[in-house]
Amino acid sequence: MGGVTVRGVAMREVLIRIALVAGSCVLVLLVAEGVLRVHAAVAARGAGSVEEQLERSERSALGDAEDRRFGLRGLVRASRHPGVVYELKPGLRGTFQGRRIRTSSQALRDREYEPRKSTGTVRIVGLGDSVMFGWGVDRHETYLEVLERRLNQDVGGGRRFEVLNFAVPGYNTAMEVAAFEHKALAFAPDVVILHFVDNDLRLPQFMLAPRDVRTWKRSYLFELIGRRPGIRPSLAEDAAADGLVAHGLEELPPEDRQEVRERHRPLAGEAGFRRAVARLADLTREAGIEVLVLRLSDQNAYRELVDEAIARHGFHAVTAAGYFQAHLRDSVKRSGRDAWAETFWVSDRDHHPNALGHRLYAEAIWNALGEIGVR
Repeated sequence: MGGVTVRGVAMREVLIRIALVAGSCVLVLLVAEGVLRVHAAVAARGAGSVEEQLERSERSALGDAEDRRFGLRGLVRASRHPGVVYELKPGLRGTFQGRRIRTSSQALRDREYEPRKSTGTVRIVGLGDSVMFGWGVDRHETYLEVLERRLNQDVGGGRRFEVLNFAVPGYNTAMEVAAFEHKALAFAPDVVILHFVDNDLRLPQFMLAPRDVRTWKRSYLFELIGRRPGIRPSLAEDAAADGLVAHGLEELPPEDRQEVRERHRPLAGEAGFRRAVARLADLTREAGIEVLVLRLSDQNAYRELVDEAIARHGFHAVTAAGYFQAHLRDSVKRSGRDAWAETFWVSDRDHHPNALGHRLYAEAIWNALGEIGVR
């Protein structure tokens, strides 16, 4: 009997220890879940809805624009046109990305323009993102400014050229076309330059909605574990499933990524691009406006998509890479990625074109305008 009692006591001690270990594990998991929920709540208040983010940007001074999350705070405000999403704030004076920034009352990084076009004026509007906007260069160095100066200096016949810059950092093609429809079209352009870059199928900036941290339908801890490589699909993998390319979704769990993509589906992906360029074609065809589609290179992941749009809608293709390569060959006497970066980028960490890169873009457009008889 004594042996049985000893064994019973020993078994109870083992069970108690197991229960203590299990309870400790459960407590640790609950604490970890709680910490993650608190972190998510703080992040949600910091991110806010689209409207909240843009309201903060509108209230922010331009000197506060070095925002770690978006890099645009202080520069933009909400647009009254939903498809445009956001626009530059009008009447800005300040510094952004180390360069002086001024915007017109028409919310352009440009001078003031009369809406009514004067007789003998040829008007060109540019639709683009941070490259056309001139991220990291002064306004007079942007390729649209360089192009305008050359047109007015070198083209005779009594014509005057005005080149309006409607580019805004972070825009994709759908937002650019919406800006054309709701803003640029009123200026009666004769030519549109649509600058396509590889991220123009991405979702827009300023779109993350706050998470509901009170629901128990999800576990932040399990989602964190699930984001480890090899356990859950990567951002690229789950975005590819619905044809959208993510922009700024890296920190979201898959459930939130899907929700955000669904909300902004019309503004991104191949389908969004096709809808946007078809709308641009309709608007420009009715008004007899020529459309140039500018690319750095036609050798990229979306070559066939862009080529299809150009051919289908009668747009004109402009590829600038040859001008860059010729400069490396003739002036730098070097080639390769390092030579390209040192010669044409703002910096090693900032791959936007520097002033020289903008001049070469302007050269490509200058020649294209000659080919279509605009100059």
